[in-house]
Amino acid sequence: MTILTSWTDKNPGRRMWKCDGNGTRKCCSWEWLDPPICDRAKKLIPGLLKKSSAKDEEIKLLNKRIKEKKIGAFMFGFCVALVLNMAIFVLFM
Repeated sequence: MTILTSWTDKNPGRRMWKCDGNGTRKCCSWEWLDPPICDRAKKLIPGLLKKSSAKDEEIKLLNKRIKEKKIGAFMFGFCVALVLNMAIFVLFM
């Protein structure tokens, strides 16, 4: 038996047992593990999931921007160090 979670609008977050089929044949039987959720939760959970997904995407975008900024800062520092090295080399030649 496997425990799965339903993410349908009718049963958001509700867990169920599903037959594994003994490895040789398919088994389509299942049974709810959790009791039915209330109507208010049915209305709230899909919206919360959408907000959570949107926040996850925003976090990915911000992490990408941070990585780009770090690379840019490294390149700037490298260029400054190179210019200073060249200036010191020219001054003392």
